[in-house]
Amino acid sequence: HASVDIAEEMARLRFPDQAVTLSTDLKRYIGIGNTTELDMARYMINHPLILNRWIECRETAIARVLAGGKVDADYQHRLEMLLMRARAYLRNSLCDEPAQRDADSQVSADLRVLLSYSRAYALDSWVTLYSRARSLGPGAQEILNSCLLELYPELVDDLPESLSETENYDIKPEQPLRALKSWIEDSYDWALALDFDDPESQRRFWYRSTRYEGPQVGDVTVDTGVEKQMNLAIGHRVQECYDYLCDYLESNPDDHVAHFLVQFPVLRSIVRRIQTMSPTRFGDIRVNVLDANCNPTQLLHCWLSITGAEKRHLEQDCAISNILFQGAPTVSDLPIAQEPAKSGNQASDDARICAARFDDWSFPSLPSEPDALFE
Repeated sequence: HASVDIAEEMARLRFPDQAVTLSTDLKRYIGIGNTTELDMARYMINHPLILNRWIECRETAIARVLAGGKVDADYQHRLEMLLMRARAYLRNSLCDEPAQRDADSQVSADLRVLLSYSRAYALDSWVTLYSRARSLGPGAQEILNSCLLELYPELVDDLPESLSETENYDIKPEQPLRALKSWIEDSYDWALALDFDDPESQRRFWYRSTRYEGPQVGDVTVDTGVEKQMNLAIGHRVQECYDYLCDYLESNPDDHVAHFLVQFPVLRSIVRRIQTMSPTRFGDIRVNVLDANCNPTQLLHCWLSITGAEKRHLEQDCAISNILFQGAPTVSDLPIAQEPAKSGNQASDDARICAARFDDWSFPSLPSEPDALFE
């Protein structure tokens, strides 16, 4: 809103007789531009409890809808309208990146399959459609998830209250070492399966750039500074800890974590992480971030999905441009901007009317008539 006000005022000052204001529809459509870089990937790696809580809330929301979402002709029609809007939204997603255009086309084709299936059958459960989507690409699956959540605010609107997380990464010194070894084998089998004898598995390194301030990714075969790399390779650290632990247990089978860490204090941080994260279902990113084939932007896409960012396009090797709040109501849409302050029941009624009118702004449509873009 502030950016649009500034743009309109600049136009008025430069060309008082020719300046026009943007239409309200276009103001809603513009959204907020943003660029996300590797600092968010580092945040996700360093804050696994928060990531675990966010993904857990999302999975809970989907499970609630699949288990308790009423299905009838009206709900089915509303879902189909959302899927049609999503297809139109993808068509309006102008992008110069061929790979992204191809991906959008594939998602649109998959959504057409879902629409045809929904129209052909009277569904008695969303599980049927959800299972059908499993044979399609991940883009269509995630759009279906978003659309289903839009249908049942009463089932999911309380979940944001549980998004916060107290990050306590505590060491359990009394835990038997054999139990810790079992935890690693069960929860970090993906880390133990990594082959760090392969030079390509440690070809990348993450470092903090003095020029760009945020994290950057280097190549050990061409870049210097690997000795200053950031400590983000969780898989490598877990495997190293496991090797030390197995050697130690051979001569100290009855010892506890406290004994082990007295001998190897450098492993305190990774043991603390293992003990904290093993009971959780999500949080640890199961990928070797040092591998030559690791694509850091995949982590960014995960983060941006959580924050609701849309129209994500790769801008550089490690930066993604995106849009936030596209289609959201403007300040002038809200009752408080149009009338004097109210109290009591009238204020509550106005809030409900506003929510009913403007809460459905996913997959906004581009204003179609060029002459209607300006007022």
